[in-house]
Amino acid sequence: MVVLAALILLVILVVVIILVILIVLIILIVLIVAIILLILIVLIILIVLVVVIILVSNILILFFLVFRAIIFVRTLIFFKFILHQIDGLVFHLLN
Repeated sequence: MVVLAALILLVILVVVIILVILIVLIILIVLIVAIILLILIVLIILIVLVVVIILVSNILILFFLVFRAIIFVRTLIFFKFILHQIDGLVFHLLN
């Protein structure tokens, strides 16, 4: 009888140990999956931030180039006006 009770207790102990090991493994798998998902989310956010920074910097560079082109064209028009005035003055002085 004592041996039967000891065997039953041993079986219960083995089942409890197996259940605890399974629960710990499930918790570890869930934690690993959660960490991997968190790392993926952080990487996606970083990639989006890098793309946004690149796009914003390109737009700013484009605006700067357009602004410089406008200043250059205005300067050319101004010099053309001055050269036209000098040309007219020289033409009147020579006549």
